[in-house]
Amino acid sequence: MDNLEGLDTIRKSLLDQIEKTFPEETREESKQQLLAMNDEEFIYFLKQNGMLGGQEEGEKTSEQKCIFCSIASGEIPSTQIMANDRAVAILDINPVSEGHILIIPREHLANPKLISNDIRDLANKIAEKLQKTFSPKKVEIEESEALGHSMLNVFPVYGNETLTSARKRKSPSELIELKEKINSAPEEIKEEPKKAEETKQEDNSIPQFNEKNFWLPKRRP
Repeated sequence: MDNLEGLDTIRKSLLDQIEKTFPEETREESKQQLLAMNDEEFIYFLKQNGMLGGQEEGEKTSEQKCIFCSIASGEIPSTQIMANDRAVAILDINPVSEGHILIIPREHLANPKLISNDIRDLANKIAEKLQKTFSPKKVEIEESEALGHSMLNVFPVYGNETLTSARKRKSPSELIELKEKINSAPEEIKEEPKKAEETKQEDNSIPQFNEKNFWLPKRRP
């Protein structure tokens, strides 16, 4: 495809497929993610999934990745907050609340139940950061699946926000500002254990003497 005239038609067709075929609990999330892609991201997504030109007829790409696999691998830019060997934590560009973060597994997991403890540990660390940064009523960690890729959503709850709450797209500058705010949150300072001599209470009592430690000057003849 040499021009972008058909992109809107393809996007509408995919949105219609999501509406008709996706489970109710993941439908809205998937539609929002699709709508959030700019034209470049959308074209890349279509090519990687064999829905757009880019290879000869009958030829398959060596590795077809979904949009979230591409984000996790760094092929598509994102505003990353934290990462480990199993997943990356990025700011959602269409958050349900201020500080909404997606924990995206590096591996394409179609079932949220396959998300490992390492990935959940990362989500817990992010939740602690968000609590310190924004002081919300609580921080929720919820599973979701979009375009066949399972992930975790970590989002502060200030009122009654849920994953189905209205979303508002963040600009790149807003995401950078938000990242700086989260990363500048003070880390918990653990008190050093006091040394034994520091914990000793001063003893003002009269010392006990015995024949070994009792000293008197020698008498002169």
